[in-house]
This record gives sequence, structure tokens and C-alpha cells, in this order.
Amino acid sequence: MNEYLTAKDNANFYGSKLQRYGVFIFLIVLFAGNSIFTNNFFSINTLWLLIIQAFPIILCGLGMTLVIASGGIDISVGATLSFAGTVCATLYINKNIPFWLSVLSCLIAAVAVGVFNGFVIAKYRVQPIVMTLIMMLAVRGLAQVVTDGRPISFSYTILNKIAMFRFWKQGMPVQLIVALTMILLISYVIRRTVFGKQLQAMGDNKEAARLAGINTLAITIMVYAVCAFFGGLASVIEIGRLSNAEAALLGLNIEMDAIAAVAVGGTPMTGGKARVWGTVAGALIMQMTSMTINMNNILSSWGMVAKAAILIIAVFLQNSRAKS
Repeated sequence: MNEYLTAKDNANFYGSKLQRYGVFIFLIVLFAGNSIFTNNFFSINTLWLLIIQAFPIILCGLGMTLVIASGGIDISVGATLSFAGTVCATLYINKNIPFWLSVLSCLIAAVAVGVFNGFVIAKYRVQPIVMTLIMMLAVRGLAQVVTDGRPISFSYTILNKIAMFRFWKQGMPVQLIVALTMILLISYVIRRTVFGKQLQAMGDNKEAARLAGINTLAITIMVYAVCAFFGGLASVIEIGRLSNAEAALLGLNIEMDAIAAVAVGGTPMTGGKARVWGTVAGALIMQMTSMTINMNNILSSWGMVAKAAILIIAVFLQNSRAKS
């Protein structure tokens, strides 16, 4: 009997470790596999390209981690990114508003969407997926109204210079520095601040958190505002990288990759423990999967199938962990 219990305990221990660190192991395996089987993959330029393309997923994923950890979800972040980006481009390119004021206006517009989401969800107890679905449609529509349904193209502006800026001779992109700064900031907030503890307590049991004196209204508004802010911040660099702000395409489906990154990274979809670095690894996996498909000349539609398969496995592992 003792031997059976010991074996079972060992299985649970290693199973728990696999569920916790499996995303990092899978990322390493995926990178190693591509380095062997995908031509021209193993290079510093491919690494920088991966980070540049994964940048909006990482930022939106960080905000989504806070929202999901608090017990919510935000499927409007891609539309918010589009709205913020078109506001910035319209003001700076079309209206000749100073750069700093255009960026500030775009971030304020993004945060306003998040605040509205959080207020309605917390105050009137609207289901987060329903509220953010409504806002996804409304805000994407507003983005097209702002641009009159036409893309805004530009080049050789400060937006382009910022998005294309590289550090040192190795060409380290500015996206890496911005992403690392935000990752470390959110990690600190989650681990070291009262706000981080309270939002995770909400995700574990919202009613118990409210009875314990936690201001659930303020926390909910804050997490949705932060998620929207990250969408706005990502939009500034994305429109500079693309030299274009097209409302219908900017940030399209980014919310799906962000949610998948959070799930793959180990944050429970029901709320609770937030795993920031897991989300970052999940975002890199999502983007590397797309790169693998593209660099091997496979039909791009298979990329969506591969991502769905990864997400199914992640959800299965989460359910297994919850049962254990």
C-alpha cells in the first residue's frame, strides 16, 4: 500500500510539474524542431522577427492575463487595438496633431473602452463575454467611422522610426525592450501588490472576495482598463511597423491569440492564479506556429487548425489539473 501511495504521489508530483512548466518545454521543443527541419530558421534575424510579430500578442496577452485571472474575459481587445491605432493615425497623419498628443489621445481612447467594459460588467453584472462581444462590434465600427472606411498609409514618420528602431549591432528591436518592461511590471503587480492579490482572489471566488471587503467594482474596471491600455500601446507600434492603419484588419483576431496564449500559459480560464511568464511563452508558441506554417510553404489555414489543437491540449491539461 505504501509503495502504491508513493508511486501515486510521484506521478502527481511530476504531473503537476509538467502542467506548470510544460508550456516552456513545448516552446523549446518547437524552437528546436524548427531549427532542425525549417530552412533558415535558426538565426538571430528569425528570433527578432518572432519577437516583432509576437509583440502585439504578448502585450494583449498580458492584459488578458489580468482579466482572466480576475474571472472575466475580453474579446474586444483586438477591436480596441484597431480603434486606438486609427485614432492615432488620423490625428497624427490626417490632422497634423503633434505626435505625443496623438499617442496620448489613442491611449485615452483605448482606456475609455476598457473602463466602460469593466463598469458595465461589474455594476450591472453583465456576462463579460456578452459585453465585450458587443464592444468588439461597436468599437471596430467606430474605427471604420474614424477613417471613413479607408486605410491610412504613411512612411518616414516618427511612428515608423520608433517601430523600426534597433539597438546595437545585433539589431535588437525596440519591441523586445517594451515587451520586457511590461512583462516585468505586470509580474511585479501580480506578485507584490495588494491589487494583484485582490484580482486573483476575485478569480478564485468573487462573492467571497466581496464579503472580505475587496472593492470588486474598482478591481474589475482596472483590469479591463489595463487590458485596453495594452491594446492601445501595441497599436502605436503596430501601425508604425505596418506603415498603415486599416480599421477592418488592424488587430483582427488578436484577441483569440491572446486568449489562447493565456490558456496555454497555464492561467486557469475560470480565474485565479495568474501566470505571466506562461502567457509570454504561450504568445511565442502561437506566433511560432504561424511562422512554422509560413516558412514551410504550408497553406496558412492549417495554422489555425494547429493553434486550435494546441489550445485543446492546454484546456484538457487545465481540466485535469483542476480535477486532481
